[in-house]
Amino acid sequence: MTKPHDIIKTQLPEFNDLPPISLYMDQLLEVLDKYLSPLKREEDQPTFTKTMVNNYVKAGVVTPPIKKKYTHNSVIELIMIYYLKQVLSISDTNDIIKNMHQTSLIESYAHFKQVVENIGASLETTFNASHSFDTALDPVENQKNIKDAIISLSIESAIKKQVAESLIDQQKKATSTDPAL
Repeated sequence: MTKPHDIIKTQLPEFNDLPPISLYMDQLLEVLDKYLSPLKREEDQPTFTKTMVNNYVKAGVVTPPIKKKYTHNSVIELIMIYYLKQVLSISDTNDIIKNMHQTSLIESYAHFKQVVENIGASLETTFNASHSFDTALDPVENQKNIKDAIISLSIESAIKKQVAESLIDQQKKATSTDPAL
């Protein structure tokens, strides 16, 4: 079981730290698991399966392999998908990934990585300031703090998801009337 602190402190790899060669499916899954394992709820849970990756490729969300080998683009796309799929539909995720391809995927990934780190740092500050989970505390008080944190984080996630979906809808509407956007 992953601890909240481990999730908050997760550091995504720099682009230059990604494997310098193209990867076969099993290697790809191993690399993704290495980078994303702190985010898994259960240790034995895979970050991605072959079927999942193939479905993302078929849906056009992930760059297809070349001669059964996946490139940096695929690794980057799947890292971003891992985060986005927790909240957004595959269609919305696909739109976001496609928009990232309109600029440099490397720049988009650097921005994505920075956003993850900024949110982690902000959450760590908030989490530490308002939710004390000290085992030295009275067990009843500690459980109350945990319940309060669960409710707070769940409501915050729900509201942010709804805002993100609203922005996606606005963007779709804007691009349908003006394709240059």
